[in-house]
Order: sequence, then C-alpha cells, then structure tokens
Amino acid sequence: MFGKTNSVVQSSSGGSGADIIYAVNNTGGEIAAGDKVWLNQHILNSDTTVRIAWKDRYTPYPTVFNLKSRMFANKTTTLRRLAYNAETNSWHSSDVCSMIGSYLSSFYFKDGFVWAYKYDGYSYIIKNSGEQKEIAGCVLSADKVIDRKTSRLTTYNPVTGVIESSVGAVLPSFDTSATFAHLDGDLLFYQKNTSGNYIYDVSDYANPVLLNTFKFSTEYARAFHMTGVEVGNYIFAKYISAREWDENQFYLYKIVSGYAVELASDVPESLRALIGKICRFSYNNDTNIFIIGTGTNLYFYKFENGAFHEFYVKFGALPNKGVLLARLTDDMSTIGITYNDGGYYTTHVYRLQVADDEWYAEDFATAHPLSMVGYVTGKQNEDGLYEIKTLLPEVCRYSLTVVPEPDVIEFKGETL
Repeated sequence: MFGKTNSVVQSSSGGSGADIIYAVNNTGGEIAAGDKVWLNQHILNSDTTVRIAWKDRYTPYPTVFNLKSRMFANKTTTLRRLAYNAETNSWHSSDVCSMIGSYLSSFYFKDGFVWAYKYDGYSYIIKNSGEQKEIAGCVLSADKVIDRKTSRLTTYNPVTGVIESSVGAVLPSFDTSATFAHLDGDLLFYQKNTSGNYIYDVSDYANPVLLNTFKFSTEYARAFHMTGVEVGNYIFAKYISAREWDENQFYLYKIVSGYAVELASDVPESLRALIGKICRFSYNNDTNIFIIGTGTNLYFYKFENGAFHEFYVKFGALPNKGVLLARLTDDMSTIGITYNDGGYYTTHVYRLQVADDEWYAEDFATAHPLSMVGYVTGKQNEDGLYEIKTLLPEVCRYSLTVVPEPDVIEFKGETL
C-alpha cells in the first residue's frame, strides 16, 4: 500500500457482502454503527497541493469545464488540464492553450461534442485534449452553424473551423451581443438578444419554417441552456446577463402547446423557489444534469422523462463566499466549482464518492482513490478493536429471469 494508514488492523474476514477488518479508533471521538471512517485518511499527509484551489486577483472569470471524465480550468489566461499524481503527492496542471477570456456565454455539451460560445458571436470547438478551434458563428452541432457575418444557417468544418458555404437560409439579423441557439433534431430555437425568440422546423435545413416567435414574460431575460426544443422542454435564462460569469436573476421557462413559452411551475419546489433569485448555473445535454448555485448552496437536478429529479451532493466544506458555478464530469467522479470571493477569483475541484446511496464531495486529500473508507458496524472484538465493513452495504437484491422469446428481463425483489 502506498502511504500510511491511521488504523491498526488485527484480522480480516468476509461477511454480509462486505470485507470485515478490526481497527483502533484513532478518530479522536466516539464512533457509532453506520459512521463512515477513513482507514488511511492521512495517506496524503498535510500537503496542501493535494487539493486544487486557485485564488488570485489575476484570473478574471475562471472557468471549469469537463471533457467527459477529464477536468480543465483556466489560471490567468492559460487553459490547463488538471491531474493528480499520487506518487509525488502533488497536482499536475499541464498548459493546453490560451484561454478564451472573460466573455464566454456558456459551454455546451451534446452528442459527445463540446463547444464554448462567446457573446461576441464566436464559438470555440473544444478538442479532446482541450485545444480550441474558433468558428465565426453560433455552433449548433458537429457540422451546422449560424454564420456570424451573414446570419445564415450553413455548415462548417470542425477540423479547420472554416465555414464552408455562403449559401443557406437567412435568419433574423445576427446580434453579436447575445445570440443563443439550440438545435434539437429538426427543431431550432434562435434567440436574437432580447428582441425576439424564434422556433423553426429545419427538417429542410435550406428552407426553415417558422413555428412561433415570442418574447419572454420577463423583459431582458436571455436564454443560456435548453433541455430541448420539443413541447415539454425547458429553457434556462438569466436577467439581462450575457456572460456565464454574471450573477443575476434566474428564470426557468417551459415550452408549451403551439411552441409558446411560459414560466415553469411544474418543477420541484426547491427549483421553483430559485426563480428570480441571484444565481449561476450550468446544464449538460449529454448527462441531462442541471446545477444551479447561490451564494450559500448548490442544487442538483437530473432531467429525465420530461421532469426534473433532485439529487443531493453533501459537502464537508462548501465554499459560501460568492455565487457558485459548478460542473460535473460525465462519470460523476469530479466536480469543479468557481466563485468570486471579494475580488479574488477562486476555483476548487473535489472528488465525488458514493456511500449508502448518497453522493459526497470531498477534497482529494481525503477522497483520493488511494484512500480507503469503511463503515462502523457497532461491534467490537475481544481486544476492543472496532469492526469495520470496507465495502458498501448491500442496497438491494434481485432475482433475475430472462425470457428468450421475446427478450425480456424481469426484476423481482425488495429493497433491503
């Protein structure tokens, strides 16, 4: 084992679906059945570099984003890929390229494709290792774009960034200060700053059909993300803001019959209560995870089957000095958080762990994969050592029946 442990193991055995060890209580306090305990918490000792936390006045509007399971962040004007080296007990952040800057509207994650959009009308395709390719327009997909110069629906080359054609249907005049668009199958939502929103049928990309045009009920609200364009989907917006970093009132709209839009009311109470409050937020169309932050909390929702389902991530020490913006890696292993702490722009990255059906976000010093966790059973052996389960307790048991014709899997059982 690399490093050292803060437990003294006498013996081990198997039982109840979990490996059992007996350890001395070195926590400094009482422990009870069900408590989570670290068996080698000090493996990374007190080296502060094991926890990523950048804080300075010279990183305006820090951005943290993921490419699937890899996390990136900017420090000053440089984009860096983040990685931890357990052998050297230190972080490694390799420089990738120059950072786009402080004018980002948002990041978009869709069909395994990631791009950033600036409110000056340029998009940036994000490559696997973090490099960026500039596109002179609002990217819609891996090959479709709204041309910044001509307001045309056209195509581009994602390798070179070159817009390939000067022909295509012309949309309402492109507004470089705050254009937003979302392509969902054959439906296109197009926002021209705050002057109007349009929904088109683009099954014939060269001849779009306007289905509806409208303004949000909250004047000057601007869309930043959408779950989709079909009726029943939702639009995430902020008041008058045009950049991801801006802290402003949050609004949530729903697309209803006839492609009209109204303020959402059929969402979890915790989410509905945030409408009109100062927030920052992110949405990932690949994972359907929506995260919204206030100055004191982060709220997590999964959009599934047309509805938002709240889930919880427990933080041992959640930053609470500025309005939070967070993103999760696709595999839910890492979360990155940024905020403005009185003029100091701060970035934190935490590791996510699952225990007893709960998500926990802890810094890498205690949650690194090399750290070993256990759960107190409440029993002690004859030497006074505490019995610890080192695997998660069993959540449920299923009897699995497979019927070959047709292929059906039937689950039977009860939650334990």
